[in-house]
Amino acid sequence: MIEFVRRTASYQIQGYPDWMASLLYARGVQTKEEADAFLYPQESQFHDPFLLKDMDKAVILIRQAVREKKRAVIYGDYDVDGVCASAILSQCFKSIGLKHVVYIPDRHTEGYGLNADALASFQGQADLVVTVDCGITAVQEVAYAKELGLQVIVTDHHTLGDMLPLADSVLSPLREGYPYPYLCGAGVAWKLSQALKGKTFALEQLDLCCLATIADMVPLLDENRTIVALGLEKLSTSRRPGIVALKEVAGVAPGQAVTADRVGFQLAPRLNASGRLETARAALDLLLTDSLPLARELAKELDSLNTRRRGEEQQVLKEAEETITDEQLFNRHSLVVVGDDWNTGVIGLAAGRLAEKYAYPTVCLSNQEGVCMGSARSAGGIHLYNALKECEYLFERFGGHEKAAGLSIKADKVETFREAFEEAIVRQLNGKELYPVQAYDEVWPLEQLTIEAIKSLEALAPFGIGNPSPAFLSTDLTVVSSRCVGSGQDHLKLVFEQANTVMDAIAFGKGDCHENLSPKLDAIYVPSINTFNGRTSPQIRVLAFRAGTQAIAPDQVRDEMQALEALKTAVFNGKDTAGIKGPISPKDLPENLSRGTVILCRSRQTAQKMHELFSFSSIAFDLDQLDRRGYPVILVTGAVEKTMPNVRRLILADGLIHPREWALMKAAFPNAEIFCLASSQAVESLLKNVYLSVDELREVYKSYYSGQKSDLNLLKDRAGVYILIEVKLLWRDEGGRVLPVLPIQKTDPTQSLIYQTLLSCKEGTWHTQHFTH
Repeated sequence: MIEFVRRTASYQIQGYPDWMASLLYARGVQTKEEADAFLYPQESQFHDPFLLKDMDKAVILIRQAVREKKRAVIYGDYDVDGVCASAILSQCFKSIGLKHVVYIPDRHTEGYGLNADALASFQGQADLVVTVDCGITAVQEVAYAKELGLQVIVTDHHTLGDMLPLADSVLSPLREGYPYPYLCGAGVAWKLSQALKGKTFALEQLDLCCLATIADMVPLLDENRTIVALGLEKLSTSRRPGIVALKEVAGVAPGQAVTADRVGFQLAPRLNASGRLETARAALDLLLTDSLPLARELAKELDSLNTRRRGEEQQVLKEAEETITDEQLFNRHSLVVVGDDWNTGVIGLAAGRLAEKYAYPTVCLSNQEGVCMGSARSAGGIHLYNALKECEYLFERFGGHEKAAGLSIKADKVETFREAFEEAIVRQLNGKELYPVQAYDEVWPLEQLTIEAIKSLEALAPFGIGNPSPAFLSTDLTVVSSRCVGSGQDHLKLVFEQANTVMDAIAFGKGDCHENLSPKLDAIYVPSINTFNGRTSPQIRVLAFRAGTQAIAPDQVRDEMQALEALKTAVFNGKDTAGIKGPISPKDLPENLSRGTVILCRSRQTAQKMHELFSFSSIAFDLDQLDRRGYPVILVTGAVEKTMPNVRRLILADGLIHPREWALMKAAFPNAEIFCLASSQAVESLLKNVYLSVDELREVYKSYYSGQKSDLNLLKDRAGVYILIEVKLLWRDEGGRVLPVLPIQKTDPTQSLIYQTLLSCKEGTWHTQHFTH
């Protein structure tokens, strides 16, 4: 199940097509002047660094340190943002003659942010500490640094705490006065560099600031958009040895344009790898070296670490998945997973993967000798920082922002935290359900996806948080073909057709949907241009799809077999039940289906009707395909021979196939409120085709008595076997062989409940026999 939500509204801007105006409006653009500025970023759009509160104090302190020949420590962080910020200030300080060292804490032994031991080691060795990408909530640590006689400048972009540290200067775009609050840590450091050295010098560092801005997933709007747009140009032509070497190992060819996607998926992960698995020193050295041979050695080291990182990430993810129970997924709106000695460098990645897969805010904790280090990632529009803030009393340390956070907590408090975090999420939801959502911008037919239109969309790049790639919804696409691709067959290659327009498509990670794909789909996708063998054509990358108007392909033979199996199971395994009441009408069904609802259909015809009523529900053909989170589902199946305790509401869309089935349904769905519709003509029609005459029953019996195959089709032969087993003329041994019961007894097979049901279907009276509760 997935909800499709439009994120744009109709809007008009002079000089722009309406669809482009809507896209711009969704990104905060309202006038022609704003549209021109958005589409054509320029250096003049950078804000004055002195608009950052305390910038004047920071500049005075640093220049004074240069004059007085003081020594400084740049106190960084081990992710791309922190490493790039450290490199930016290191270059700046070197150029102004400030003696300094860069200190990046070890993720595994020290954790994030300022710590007392590190500060104590600076005493007598340094006079000034400048933090980058950390420090905004380090009230006690900054106070301790001041006690040690250190001057402190904090530069950070994370959410402000209840009080600011009493540093000599605190630079944060979230403080009052700065026009744009969403710079990354390197962005704040870059503004300090600009204030100290001027725009010309700072522009040479734009490649590093761009890397960090994309990697830290801050909104690519306003000043960040300008940083990234101009920074990508710088990255594409950079002669910085570290960038040249990093692009080589990442497979970015010389002269090839560097895009935001290439930064996010090829460059940034390699820079992050050293800080995740070891220390971030190799990444920092790579960005600062002037030697291309050394840069190539360091880049190869980072590439190797990144390969190792992927393996460790998959291992943590596998172990985390094993701890997630059906009960957790069904009854909660959040996930808190814990493992012993998981690599703290990859738990954030694992949290992100789980949040993406299950659409639940997720916290991943590594228990190390009774203290858990954790990373959290948001989902479903939940403000993660606010939710964790409500649990702050349980943490040793905590910090972050709306989408991601880090924390530490004692292991004996994890269960209390699990409950408190869930309650905080529920309060934010305020009675709403947490369903997976896929946003789109416009509804477009496939024929509108021309090369020219797609090129026009590229003017909105660079894409990222706050400025996502424009996504479009096309409805009722005919699936011409589909096949699984990729080394693990994890992806789905599709060909769509709509109104004589044919389009190639790829749906990453959707290989498991191949078998039960609907004949027509509504799909949300991002368009692009594909060039192959000199031929240029549009193509689409599918983000999400759901069943279109034709949700289920007809399959009468399978439906007949499933109906027969359901009837046999009801008669053989069920029991007579008193107090079964008349049916309800479809109009009496609830308008909105809640979690835990299963609509059970015995025919594809009925399932199609239910899809028309509840189009947002997913479709399954087996009990094992039910969503573990309990999202509403239309289940097309025969016999139900498995207990489903998590189902809260069962709708029997075809009614009971026999009165005896009521007991089976109560047993299979012990906690469900059962709604039973009238017995359907669709199932009656299916079972009518299964009916056997008395003569045909004799033929079935003779074939198994003599060991010679009858002329009846498989379905009628099976029905005959079930009837004759019911009246004890045949039996099945432990090996599954069907044999006659000896000695032969005179029995009337028309007394079989299966036979009588099939006869009533043939006569057209079955659907009037309402077997409901």
